Amino acid sequence: MSCSIWGIVLISGFGGKNFQLFDGEEMTTIFYLKTCTKCHGVVFSYILPQSPPFSIDYTSAGLELSHGPQMTYPTGIKLKDNVWHMIALTWSLRLKELQLVVFFQDRGPTPDVFKINPFLKQPFKAGGILSLGKFQISSVVPKWQKTDNFVGCYDSLGFAFV
Repeated sequence: MSCSIWGIVLISGFGGKNFQLFDGEEMTTIFYLKTCTKCHGVVFSYILPQSPPFSIDYTSAGLELSHGPQMTYPTGIKLKDNVWHMIALTWSLRLKELQLVVFFQDRGPTPDVFKINPFLKQPFKAGGILSLGKFQISSVVPKWQKTDNFVGCYDSLGFAFV
């Protein structure tokens, strides 16, 4: 598995501590994801000190968003096996909205979209830890764990914030 971040290639997944890219009131993270047959697990995880982790999980029911054990949102978006998907996650403090947008390689320009509005928490601030393919345990909810690491392919991880 490899991941590229603005041209830097990392082998065997990615993790970043004291992550400074989420330093604004609006944030977008974009990456490409290719699943394999019967793939599942934690795709994306971000944790801040003294906050529950935020994660994107791929389950048998499709993509799922979580911000702590009490806030889990099944999106109903199912990925196709062995196909590249462009996944965009946007968050706006001003709009109090979290949005997941998934483009499918074989479907053209029409994405599947899942919105949570209002989303009153602030899951992304500078100084957290970002992990692809693995869940992170929080000191806030130490008994909440997800053991399924995602197996698949990532490419072209990008960020934008205002």
